[in-house]
Amino acid sequence: LNKHFSSKRAVYLFEKNKNMLDRFNNFLSLYINKGVRYVYIIYKDRKGAYRYLLDGSLPLSERGKLNQVFVPVNINLWKKCFKTKKDVYGTQNKNKVLGLWITYLHPLIYNGRIQCVLALDVSSYTYNRLKNVLKPIKSYLKYMIIFTLLTILCIFLETILLIKEQKERRTDPLTGLFNRSYLKEIEKNLDLKQIAVAIIDVDFFKNINDTYGHDYGDLALKNLAKKLMLYTRNCDIIIRYGGEEFLIIFKNYNGYVSKQDIKSIVQAVKRIQKTISKKPTRLKNIEIQFTISAGIDPFTFKRQSLSESITMADRALYKAKETGRNRVVVSRFNNKNV
Repeated sequence: LNKHFSSKRAVYLFEKNKNMLDRFNNFLSLYINKGVRYVYIIYKDRKGAYRYLLDGSLPLSERGKLNQVFVPVNINLWKKCFKTKKDVYGTQNKNKVLGLWITYLHPLIYNGRIQCVLALDVSSYTYNRLKNVLKPIKSYLKYMIIFTLLTILCIFLETILLIKEQKERRTDPLTGLFNRSYLKEIEKNLDLKQIAVAIIDVDFFKNINDTYGHDYGDLALKNLAKKLMLYTRNCDIIIRYGGEEFLIIFKNYNGYVSKQDIKSIVQAVKRIQKTISKKPTRLKNIEIQFTISAGIDPFTFKRQSLSESITMADRALYKAKETGRNRVVVSRFNNKNV
C-alpha cells in the first residue's frame, strides 16, 4: 500500500470506477452516529486547494462530491495538520448552531508525504456525555484507521487484480498487442466515419519457421509488432488478428470528407511495407529478410459495419498475395470484390 497509494492515484481510480467510490463513501458512513456527525477525507490539489476525496456524511444530500472544493471553517487547523503531519483538533465555535464541538484531523501519510487527511466532526452530544473526549476519540480513531486502511488495501488489491486480469484477457501474450477479444469489446464504440482499416500479413512466414525454427518465427512477429507501434500514431489501434496477421485501425480519420486523408492512410501503410522490406531484421545472432503484404479499406465510412470493412481489407490483402506479395492493395469504394 505504501508503495502504490497516493491521493492522485485514488482520484484517478474513483473517477474511473464510481462503484468503488460509492463503496468507500458507504464504508465511511458506518462511523456516523450521535457522537460523530460528519466523516470525510480531504486532499490538496496541485494549486493547494482543499478538495473532497471521500465523504461518508448522512444524509447523502450533504455529501461532498469527488474533487469538489472544500472550504474549512478553521483554515489554520488544516494548515497546521498538513505542516506538522500530526493529529490536530480544534473547536468549532462558529458552528454551535449546528451542534458541532470539535473537528479532529488525522493525516494519512505515505512515502513521507501527506496524501490526504481524515476528518471527524464530533457533535456536542459527545461533549455532554464525555468530559474528557480527546482520549476516546484518539482510541476510536486508531481502530477506525487501522480497519479503514485494511479495507482500502483489500479493495485496492482487488482493483489491481481486476485491471491485470482485464489486461491479460485483452492482450496477445507474444507481441503485447491487443487481441481479438479486445476488438469485440470496442467494436460497438467505434465510429465508422472516423476510422480506416488495414490488414498486414508476413509473406511466406512458414518458410521462416521451417528454416530457422519457431523461436525465430516468434521473434520475427515480436519485432514486426514493435515496428508497427513505432510507425503508427498513439491513437491508432494495433491488433494481432491471427497467426502472422495484424489489424490496424486508424483513428481520427475523415476519409468521407477529405480525399487527402485517404491518401495519407495509404501512404502510411506503404511506408511501413517499404521500410520492412528494405532492411533485414536482426534476430539474436542472425539477420532475416522478410516482407509484408497489406490490404487497406480507407472507405470504412461507406460500410455497414466494422466486420464488413475488415472483410474488404482482407480481400485487398488476398489480392496483394495473389499478385506477387510485398505490396499494398487498396479496396474499392463499392462492395464488389477487389
